[in-house]
Amino acid sequence: KDEHGPVLVVVLSRPAAFNLQWGSRPPLEHSASDPKTRKRPLVEHRLRLNGAEAGAWILVRGAAEAPQYGECLLRTRWMRVPR
Repeated sequence: KDEHGPVLVVVLSRPAAFNLQWGSRPPLEHSASDPKTRKRPLVEHRLRLNGAEAGAWILVRGAAEAPQYGECLLRTRWMRVPR
């Protein structure tokens, strides 16, 4: 959590651009990504969860795309937003 709200930190094993989607049920209506990582992929990403209420359960799905290794879709899972 930072001064603007909840933040999800994702640490990958290889540098990649990362896109996150979340919501209370499918289809997932919110998304976050860092457009700068398209040019220079990172290993650690900090993505702000705008619209996620503290203490709420949300469904989260992430996708990593590395220029050398291709695309990887992470399993969709439930997560509780920290208070």
